[in-house]
Amino acid sequence: MKVTVNDREMQFGENLSQSEIILQLKSALKENNLIVMEARVNGVKSSTDLAQLADLNDIETMALLVGTPRQVINDGLETAVTYLPILRSGLTDAAALFQEGREGEGISKFLEAVPGLEWLGQILSGAAMFLDSSISQDSFRDSAAGYSKKLEELLEGWQNRDYVLIADLLEYELAPFILELMPLMQNALSTASEKG
Repeated sequence: MKVTVNDREMQFGENLSQSEIILQLKSALKENNLIVMEARVNGVKSSTDLAQLADLNDIETMALLVGTPRQVINDGLETAVTYLPILRSGLTDAAALFQEGREGEGISKFLEAVPGLEWLGQILSGAAMFLDSSISQDSFRDSAAGYSKKLEELLEGWQNRDYVLIADLLEYELAPFILELMPLMQNALSTASEKG
């Protein structure tokens, strides 16, 4: 198995099994406080969880992009600054479709936004844990808690097929929440860049 980490080929002892190589990788990453940011197995984007990758059969090539927790958060913040307006637009579009009684289109638009909503939760939680400034940590921690509550309400609406509630939450809760997050993300990114 050929393994590259940040485009550098790694060398392992001879006759090691795939599981043994992955175990050594996990240990080295932990020892160096690194996180897998992206993984490709046999050229296909894969899970970043090495334990899941260990369960795969016949790995010929594994390419990992790794970084420190700070790098992961900075990359996430950079992406957030560009992506949040797009996510907000998608949520307001879905809300408008629900309000117009076009549930099928609204559901489709909403389902497109779900991965973005999950990603945002991960960014908020990660930023709260890894940012240096206690003000930033508190802001992100508070935002993550408020966001989690909004998502619980959204899930309840989804389970009850209450499209009026979903539309209201998207338009009057989540879209404004994202608008409020934009300067917080930009400020955190600027602060991180200054320290970087």
